[in-house]
Amino acid sequence: MSKNIIILGCPRSGTSLTAQLVKTAGYDADGKGSKQLMKPNPKFNPDGYFERIDIVKLNDSLLNYIKEGSNFLNPPTLEQAITTSYPNNLMKEVINNLSSYSGWFIKDSRLSFTLHFYKNYLSNLHIIKCYRDKDQVKKSMENHYGNLFSEDVTHGPHHVSKVNFNHYYNNIYNFIHFQAKTLPSIDVYYKDLNDPDVITKLA
Repeated sequence: MSKNIIILGCPRSGTSLTAQLVKTAGYDADGKGSKQLMKPNPKFNPDGYFERIDIVKLNDSLLNYIKEGSNFLNPPTLEQAITTSYPNNLMKEVINNLSSYSGWFIKDSRLSFTLHFYKNYLSNLHIIKCYRDKDQVKKSMENHYGNLFSEDVTHGPHHVSKVNFNHYYNNIYNFIHFQAKTLPSIDVYYKDLNDPDVITKLA
C-alpha cells in the first residue's frame, strides 16, 4: 500500500466518517501507534475524529505563522497563505515521522489551508475531497462550535471572531481546490457515504 491519503473538507462535512472508511480499508491514522489521536466526542463524533494531535498542533502553528491570530475558523486568505515561505523549523519532526512509512492518512480541516507546506516533502499523496449540503454544514457547525455566525466564540484554545458563513465556506473550498490542483483526487459526498458503491470507490 503506497498511497498516502489526505482528507480535506469543511468542518462538519463528513471528513471523520470518510476517515473511518479509509481506516477500515487498511490505512493507518496515527503513525503506527506512535502518535496520540484526538479523543472521540460522545455527542458529535462518537467513533472518533481520526486526527493526530501533533498534526492539529502543527497546523495551528502554521496558520498563526501565515497570519498572527488566524485559526481554522478565522483563516488567512489563499493569497496570504501561498505567499508565505515554508517554515522548516515548525515541520521537521512531523515530516520526518510521516516520511518514515507509507499507507497512512491524515485528516484535519486545517490541512485545507496548510497542505501546500507539506507537498514538496511527502510522496504519493492522494486527496479525498469531502462535500455536504451547505445548509447542513452550517447547521452542524452551529451545533458543534456555538453561535459563531452571530457572535465571537471560544473553541478550545482559539478565540473566534464572528464568522461570515458564506465567505468561510467559499474560502475553504477555494483552498481545497487549490490544494488538489496537482495531486490525484476524488470527491465524496456526505449523503452517499453509506452507499456500497462509494465505499468501493474509496477502497
